[in-house]
This record gives sequence, C-alpha cells and structure tokens, in this order.
Amino acid sequence: MVSGPTVAFQVAEPNKRKFPWWIVIVAVVAVLLLAGGGILIWLLTRPAPPPTLIKAPTISGTVQIGSDLTVVDGGWDPADAVLFHVWQSCPATATDEDAVDCVNITVGTGPDAKVAQGQSYVVSPADEGRRIRVVETAVRVDPKATGKDAPKDVSVLPHESAASKMTDTVPPAPPTTAPVPAVVGLTFGDAQSVLSQAGFQILGTTSSETGECDPPIEDQNPEAGVEANIGSVVAVTTKQPPPITACWNFPLNDHLLIPNDWIFEQVGP
Repeated sequence: MVSGPTVAFQVAEPNKRKFPWWIVIVAVVAVLLLAGGGILIWLLTRPAPPPTLIKAPTISGTVQIGSDLTVVDGGWDPADAVLFHVWQSCPATATDEDAVDCVNITVGTGPDAKVAQGQSYVVSPADEGRRIRVVETAVRVDPKATGKDAPKDVSVLPHESAASKMTDTVPPAPPTTAPVPAVVGLTFGDAQSVLSQAGFQILGTTSSETGECDPPIEDQNPEAGVEANIGSVVAVTTKQPPPITACWNFPLNDHLLIPNDWIFEQVGP
C-alpha cells in the first residue's frame, strides 16, 4: 500500500439567516391599524345612548273635573332631546312606586278615540275617584336626519321615559243645580240670607197693595223645591210700604206701623 500525502479539508460553517423581525413589526402595525379602524368605525356607527334623566316631570293645576292640568317638563341630558307626553289614569290605591294598573287616558269615542297626549289635559268626569300622572318620553334625534332621511318610527331612536308623581284622587264634581228653598212668608232680609246660603241670588219686586213694615214674601219664582242652576236668581214679591209710613221699633213691638199723621212736631226748643 502506497501512502500519499495527507490532505486536510476545512468545512466552513453555514451562514445563519437573521429572523425577519420586520415581518412581525408590519404584522403588528397591520393588526393595530385594523383594530383601530374597527374601533373608529364602531365609534362612528354605533347608536347614540338614550337620554339620561336629570329631573322627573311634574303636574301643575287644580285636580278637579273640568280643570286644566299642565306638564312641567323634566330635565334630560342632552337638553335638546325631543319630549313626548302621554296622560295616564291610575286607581286611587296606586302609588308612585306601584303603578302597574295605570292605563293611558283616551279622549273621544269610537273611531275618533285617541290617547291623551300633549302639554295639557282637561280632567273629565271619567277620572272621578282616580289619580292622574303623565309619562314623559325623551327622544334623542339626529339633527341631520331630516326630510326623507328622518325615521318614520321614533321608537327606533334612542329614548327613555319617566313618569311624574300622581295627583291626588279626583274628587266628585260639585253640583251645578240645587232645589230652591221656600222663602214665602219670610221677610226680605231673612229670605235673602236663606237663598244666599243655598247658592242663589234674590231679586225683589213689590205689589201695589198697601204694605206694612218689613213685609213678608208673598210669592217666589221659581217655586220652592224646583231644581235650578246654582247662582241663578229667585224673584220674590212683597207688599209695598206706603210712602207716608214710618216704622219705629219699640221694645215690645219689633215692627209697629206709625201713620204719618200720628207723628207730632216738636214744640219748643
């Protein structure tokens, strides 16, 4: 065996590739951009929150049949929220905390009946014995959504409702008529007092007959017991005292007729 010269080989180490960190950076930036864009789009397209109640509405006015009740608007954030009002009737036993039996008040009858809405409401006889409240709904309206772009149904807009405190129970309506009291035989002064206490006025006329001091009522119109409007006039007739009559009061005779020829002129100083 013939030995040749020794040959040495040096194998170079392979080149190590650097990790492409720029790809990671680009990916992170892309993710951030996408996330930020999504958040921005969400912020721009998300529905606005409903209005926030600051102060509940209240009702002003006298609680009686035929009187006007008016809403004092509540406070809302934003302040430019559009307000709608619906009037409700509640049982006398209902409370502000328990109003499940309250119902919307309707006005009109038949096909013309509609829910009572607006800033004011006239108490009706149907409300007797019940309590009244108003429900105020605040709607956030996009001022740019007008015309054909405006929503047809405001219930799809962000909104919130709040109820006022209930009124006292509506009392019965005061009577408008009353029976006329009997005043025939009474003096004019006594008749006037009796009629006034019953809610009537008095109108006196006189007959042509010879009269007496403080004559009694001879006739009245309307007659006693007739149902008449409170505040109306009751006409009474009395005898006319003659002009030559003087009435003096004595301890034992409250009404004494003294003819004029019985009156003596004073003699002396």
